Amino acid sequence: MNFKKTLFLAAVAVTALSSCSGAVKQDYAKGLKETEGLSIVHMSELTDDDLKFAKGNETFAGYMTAKDYYVVNGMGTCTDSMIVIPEYYDDGTHGRLPVAAVKDWARLAVNTVVAHNTLESLGQLGLRGCKRFIGNGVKIIGDGCMGGLADDYIVMPQGLIHADQWAWFFTTGPTKIWLPKTLKSLGNAVFMDSTYNTINFEGTEAQWNAIELAAGEWEYPDMTINFNVKYPGLQCPIEEYIPEVVPPTSEGGTSEATSEAA
Repeated sequence: MNFKKTLFLAAVAVTALSSCSGAVKQDYAKGLKETEGLSIVHMSELTDDDLKFAKGNETFAGYMTAKDYYVVNGMGTCTDSMIVIPEYYDDGTHGRLPVAAVKDWARLAVNTVVAHNTLESLGQLGLRGCKRFIGNGVKIIGDGCMGGLADDYIVMPQGLIHADQWAWFFTTGPTKIWLPKTLKSLGNAVFMDSTYNTINFEGTEAQWNAIELAAGEWEYPDMTINFNVKYPGLQCPIEEYIPEVVPPTSEGGTSEATSEAA
């Protein structure tokens, strides 16, 4: 792969965010009031086409710990600008189960989405238009899902395994992104038409080179990649980290306004 190398041999102090605690995979949604009115359905009500991503036309199932769960299907009657996805749900038929996925095309185009660690998968365009995502349990990011994030420094979940094609495309605010060493594969054009210029990677250069790339090679040679960068965490208390950011546009796309950097 062609990229600018900056090898960090010691602990790196990332100044953009201060860690909430030393907890591994901290659940940032704990203690927050969960949002009511979202459309949530049992997985049995959806088809494989609702829960798949472009990588080999695979479904979420092979990557998820949860085997029986609910899925966020859309905004429902919710009109909030910040959403806290429920940790568990009970539809009266299937019992109390975790909310573990966001369906393809759910389009939760709000200022902020906060998720418990039970949420493992985000479908195609599931968060398209969302300005900030806070969640530490996600393993799969569907294609085009996170286009439109607005903070300068984007911190991905600590257990992320795969980010699909165009995952972080079409952004006008972020310049840096933190990726975990658990990352195994990246789709093509993940940073297409975006403002990202720096990747802070938790693992070593060898671990980065072992990531499966859909295009067969790294497509962004001008990006700087820093290695051995520890998880930067989020500011706490978490409520103070969630001010209003750039308002969503009516189309769920990015706004031309400047975001408030975290």
